[in-house]
Amino acid sequence: METLGGNQPLSTTYTTIGQAIYDLFSAIDITAIYPAGWALKANYPVKEPGHLTLWPVFCVRPDTDSEVQLDSIGDDDTVTYWVDLYDTFEDSPAVEARMRALADTCRTTLRKQMRSPTPFEGGSYTLSSLAGQWGYDPDSGIRYYRLIIQTKTYEDLI
Repeated sequence: METLGGNQPLSTTYTTIGQAIYDLFSAIDITAIYPAGWALKANYPVKEPGHLTLWPVFCVRPDTDSEVQLDSIGDDDTVTYWVDLYDTFEDSPAVEARMRALADTCRTTLRKQMRSPTPFEGGSYTLSSLAGQWGYDPDSGIRYYRLIIQTKTYEDLI
């Protein structure tokens, strides 16, 4: 039996979904908001984003996972990813307007994945929830928006 977003160990799931999210964000055309496009695309946590000098930046990283027994041969795995969008807030009014437009553009792209029968290139069988969180770090001068993406996969154990 072939199942969407499954039949693979959790370690493979991390790689598959993480890469698919990275590819999805890499392909988002943000030139109407930031004419030069993405300054940095990272499939890993960005160390000290306050030391960066070019903007905007996104990074994809796994956050949490859990599993529950689904049937006698498999588990239902929930994997949550964070995608952080960064910009500096040296020019706060301009940055705030761009960040809001960027967050909206990225959320719209992710909402399309929620309706897809094979989200994240088939890496999961559903994108079960999507949330966002605004923040800033006054010490480093960073404004960020964190997308919290929860996916589900099926893992065969036998």
